[in-house]
Amino acid sequence: MKTDKVKILLVDDNQLNLSALTAALGDTRLELVSAKSGAEALKCLLGDDFALVLLDVQMPDIDGFETARLIRLREKTKNIPIIFITAMYREEAEAFKGYSLGAVDYIIKPYSKDVLKSKVSVFVNLYLMREEVKRQAEVILAHEKREHEARLIETKRQLEGEAFKAKEEHRIAQKILEHAPVGIVHIGNDYLIKEVNTTIASLAGSDSTKLLNTNVFEAFPWLPHQPFKDALENGKQFFAREFAVYTARQNYESTTEEKANGNSGALNGTSEELESQDYFDLAIWPVESDDQRVIGAVLIAVDVSERVEHARYREDFVATLTHDLQTPVIATDRAIELLLNSASHKLDDSLIMLVTKLRQNNGNLLKMIQQLLDVYRYEANAQQHFFDTINLGITVESCLDHMSAIVKDHDLSVQLEIPSNLKKVWADHTAIRRVFTNLLENAIKYSPKGSTIKVCARNLPGHVLFSINNTGAGIEPDDLPKLFKRYWHKSPEKTYKSSWGLGLYLCKKIVEAHNGEIWCESDPGQLTTFHVKLPVQKPEPKPEKQHKNDLQATTH
Repeated sequence: MKTDKVKILLVDDNQLNLSALTAALGDTRLELVSAKSGAEALKCLLGDDFALVLLDVQMPDIDGFETARLIRLREKTKNIPIIFITAMYREEAEAFKGYSLGAVDYIIKPYSKDVLKSKVSVFVNLYLMREEVKRQAEVILAHEKREHEARLIETKRQLEGEAFKAKEEHRIAQKILEHAPVGIVHIGNDYLIKEVNTTIASLAGSDSTKLLNTNVFEAFPWLPHQPFKDALENGKQFFAREFAVYTARQNYESTTEEKANGNSGALNGTSEELESQDYFDLAIWPVESDDQRVIGAVLIAVDVSERVEHARYREDFVATLTHDLQTPVIATDRAIELLLNSASHKLDDSLIMLVTKLRQNNGNLLKMIQQLLDVYRYEANAQQHFFDTINLGITVESCLDHMSAIVKDHDLSVQLEIPSNLKKVWADHTAIRRVFTNLLENAIKYSPKGSTIKVCARNLPGHVLFSINNTGAGIEPDDLPKLFKRYWHKSPEKTYKSSWGLGLYLCKKIVEAHNGEIWCESDPGQLTTFHVKLPVQKPEPKPEKQHKNDLQATTH
């Protein structure tokens, strides 16, 4: 475990002030580094990593604001939290200037030692938590690297066996086939098994010798059919990552149409004895004769269950950490609300403004935490939906009613074009409301003052299409394919406003869970339009009998 103390940089041109800060922040976890000028502070930041900078505003040569600006310009230091400390509070504009330069707080002298120490402790704890997450990530990455290297070594060993003399090739191939830690199946053009090893034969609950000359789909009903057909008839290769398989020893019956069509995903069996779920990386490729005729196909199934398990551990760690962060953030929000409600008449306007800003920042943090939890639920297929027939026109109008104050504050207008005969959709009202709230918030955020946001809806065959457009900077064509990716946002040197990169990703997840589509069109500098297309009725499940017939048809 890393035992280095957390470094905090104290910047003040007055030695007495530095001594006072040092005395106030006495903590065995901390290493307090002092700098008497902005230039000295920048030099310190080049050499060491700091969790926090306490920065005096009034300094000769380079004042606190300019020092903060230079800190933010450097890649290494741009994310270090900065708290301004000053005895020269002249007007609110000065505080706002500090926040605009990236400050997380603005403390006026004289200050309470307990308050200062408490605020510093928050950032120290956040820094320690981030460091712990980084260490955990390094451990996981090292483990995955070792696992990958082990697989490469084993694959290399198998390939080297092919260089042996012709008279030994068959014997060595048989040994590798029998004892390889990966599943191997060789079939002919008639889909009959020519060779199979024990590793994969155990999934069928049989001995490898008993599976010879058996139809591959009778022996392994969970295998995708279409890739084998493509390999034998069209010479196509196939690869699927983390193909999920439920292994059972009796009465196994496949019921997933997607698997029959070659799509990767979980497989549901109807067996009395369902034993376990394993994950495989599958590779299928054709075997050609000397004259390049396809004479068979080979399947390699690499057991990656451990890798999937470690990935789940990593996701669960992030989800647990995020969930644990949510409780204190909510408690802080309630405490700030109580402070504003019960003591606001005792505070001057500047303190009320600071507390209000603190609550806004706390609310943003809570929103980020909740988004992370939602991402985890969707990616783990644990998000519940409660579907019903809803009128999207009413939903969108309700969203706009709740945003009317924000629209007015941004000096914007909204033009609604929703037909009275708009079809109803089959959806979860809360989830879809969240999609439109996010899209409308983005439109408001990126629209120039005095402009108009246009919301249109129209009926399509079997669907309803909503479009939300606004003028503004727009989105570059190269960035459109990245908009709905997780954690993606525009690089800092570009003109897009900052974002955590989860809002549109969640919108896409929600819309896809409704069997819908979402996409964006943009003309940079002129118009940006987001489209949401949703089905108007509940999708009907395919009859079980027809499903089984389809599965059998793809086998032959």
